[in-house]
Amino acid sequence: MSTVTKFIKSIEAQYLSSNSYHSNIHGADVLQSVHVLLTVGGLGGRLSAVQRMSLLVAAAAHDVGASMLFVSALCVYLHMRLTESTISAAHPGLSNNFLVATGDEEALLRNDTSVLEHMHAYRLFKTFREPGCNLYKNVSSGVYKAQRRIMIQVILRTDLAQHFEVGPACLASCRGQDAHHVGLLY
Repeated sequence: MSTVTKFIKSIEAQYLSSNSYHSNIHGADVLQSVHVLLTVGGLGGRLSAVQRMSLLVAAAAHDVGASMLFVSALCVYLHMRLTESTISAAHPGLSNNFLVATGDEEALLRNDTSVLEHMHAYRLFKTFREPGCNLYKNVSSGVYKAQRRIMIQVILRTDLAQHFEVGPACLASCRGQDAHHVGLLY
């Protein structure tokens, strides 16, 4: 099996299948939407190959790994001990605000800032360390660092708290303004 196939299978497996929205279908939909913006929307012509690849990988993985975090926070909220039975029974529909308000460990770790998005980015980079999943094994450290910086930035920008800032910047970029000048990419 190729590295790309192993990576995609690992990312897909990290989406919570019992969640009707944050599922592998959602991840694939976002990936396809970004692909359309890059090709049909013309955004790809204004970005480098490194930026395009970073956007596609980040799109595929932008909501991975949420299930255990949601379960943990729900258990805290319900004053329950995290056990096998609570893992299978939990409803994974919690927000960053909920995690912060309940004092979740992940919120503490992330200093109450883009809690879920930091976790999603972490899971993406942890996936690269799985056997056969490192898309960057033959890439220079400079290219990897540039892509890592962009992927982290893109995933952090999926925080709902940033949508009013990012939405207009995306529109401006699609209208032909440079993505760097409108604040989409550093």
